[in-house]
Amino acid sequence: MIKIGAILTFLVVGGMLVNKQTGRHLPHQEFAGIVTGGAIVFFTYIGFDSVSTAAEECKTPQRDLPFASLRR
Repeated sequence: MIKIGAILTFLVVGGMLVNKQTGRHLPHQEFAGIVTGGAIVFFTYIGFDSVSTAAEECKTPQRDLPFASLRR
């Protein structure tokens, strides 16, 4: 409940700070950029998650994980 409350607080406060006059046409003109940014963040998260999950199978995770993170 605390996490959901924090997210809702962020959305409400952030929504009150948006200037509606300057950002009125932004989603219509830049929808491709918004989708691209969301995809980059999503796949970056999934990539680091797969590296940290693979850490359980490493013989020397202190040495192997930094190299695996750089290759992603």
